[in-house]
Amino acid sequence: TLLRSSTEDSIYSVLERISKNVDEMESEDRVSIVKSIISLDIKYPSRHQTLLVFLERFLMRRAPYDFKKAIVMGIVQWINDRPETGENSLLVLSKSLDACEHAVLITETLHAIAELSRLINDASPLIPHVYNCFLLGDRCVRAATVSSLAKIASHQPHIRTSVVILLKNCLRDDDDETRDRAATALKILTVAIAEEEENICSDVSQADEVDQFQKKKPSEDDIALQIHSPLSFSFNKLERSIQAYMLDHEVMNSEDLLTFESLPPVDDVVEDEQSTDNIAALIRKRKVDPTDSVYAIPELAALGKIFRSSPSVHLTESETEYVVECVKHIYSDNKVVLEFKVKNTVENQRLSMVGVAITGYNGENIYDAIGELKAPRISYSCTESCFIVLESEESVISAFAGPSAFSLELQFMTCAIDEETNEEIGESLEEEYCLEDLEIISGDFMVKNPVGDFKSSWNKMGKANEVYKKIGLQFGSLQEAFFSITNFLGMHVCDGTDHLNEGNLTLQKMLHLSGTLIGGHSILARALIFSPQNNICVLKLLVRSESKDISQTVIDW
Repeated sequence: TLLRSSTEDSIYSVLERISKNVDEMESEDRVSIVKSIISLDIKYPSRHQTLLVFLERFLMRRAPYDFKKAIVMGIVQWINDRPETGENSLLVLSKSLDACEHAVLITETLHAIAELSRLINDASPLIPHVYNCFLLGDRCVRAATVSSLAKIASHQPHIRTSVVILLKNCLRDDDDETRDRAATALKILTVAIAEEEENICSDVSQADEVDQFQKKKPSEDDIALQIHSPLSFSFNKLERSIQAYMLDHEVMNSEDLLTFESLPPVDDVVEDEQSTDNIAALIRKRKVDPTDSVYAIPELAALGKIFRSSPSVHLTESETEYVVECVKHIYSDNKVVLEFKVKNTVENQRLSMVGVAITGYNGENIYDAIGELKAPRISYSCTESCFIVLESEESVISAFAGPSAFSLELQFMTCAIDEETNEEIGESLEEEYCLEDLEIISGDFMVKNPVGDFKSSWNKMGKANEVYKKIGLQFGSLQEAFFSITNFLGMHVCDGTDHLNEGNLTLQKMLHLSGTLIGGHSILARALIFSPQNNICVLKLLVRSESKDISQTVIDW
């Protein structure tokens, strides 16, 4: 409470008082102090160095794991939110590696230092402290140290020669994993250094500029940077993307090379809802691709390749007689297939000829229903799907002017069932059941496509097709605004900017977003959300793409 209510001038004296008693506090209270310090940095940016000094003092003391982990996570979040603080913050983390005490925390901190070293110009002051972990740590820490040194060197070409010398010493380690990592890193860095020297010496006129060149960031085709850069997708997504690629007969018959850029974007799949009460059930837990149900039906499979499938939207409460949810399957050729999953929860009753009808439109609508497939039969406690096919005469990108809302009605025949014989009793009756409205929003046309290095991708995209907009929004809190904006845009949140802490929720939040718009257009965005007064939020949105018209379309949505 003292920290949160302190003024900018009183921060130092308050922290001095707290630091004298911090060793006597409970672990939960210590973590609360760290969170308060993190929030103060956002409130008073000019006091960052003072706050960092106190966190370093706390980290150097003997303390529980939770307390030290909270400090490390807080400093990492500082660097993510304010990259200009990276130089001093990373130096504090590297100096405090030994003080982390716990092997798990040391390896996590080493990983964070390596990842964030791309944000600073010179990581050479970090190297002695990182290498010290190799000299003093156990085998897990030594292996993590080798990987961290290699990754730091991939971002900083001017320190590669020094790192190679250190990695050669690591080859004499008695742990197989550490030696293997060191040998691999040495090979990569040696090739990268040779390519640098070849590029420089290819032009004699550049011989005097070697030192200046080495201080620069590595080029995009640098082998060390490419190998150590994270993939922008999981292997599961890669497999599903290749499967979608193979469904396109035109590209399969072409002579073009298969590259990551030519693969179609795919959304994350949802987990099958099965019990995980025991290990066997957890092993059986699998991923379910929402497109499987569409491709399994010949009439719908003939429509072509699905661009993306939205998460399920509930159109009824879970306790009602008929539980209905909808998945929107978006196609690149201006078609949408609405899949309605209907569950019959009424005992001794069987549904037949089950379909969903569109009874009205609310707002702007660019789609016409051109076909439907009904579920022939749904027994008690069973779930079956029925479908509606929509089509737009115009391109979605140019014609879509806002959310389209559909009024829906579940239509079916119902018949009573004999409990013993399971045979129908009496005649079937026609029934209707009103459903909640369904919206097609702009986020439905965007695939969450993460990028490995947002800053590099942002700079590579350039300012030529950049569009900016400032928007006033009515939300009760920044947290509410955060979830609404990310859901509406349908983009992936990069660089850990999806992390919400107490300080961010009370002042402002910066988001780094990436995605692929229908048609294969890569989109990057930076969004700053802040709240100048209660129930009012302001969104500053900056969008980049390969076309200014596309950027304008996204920002107008």
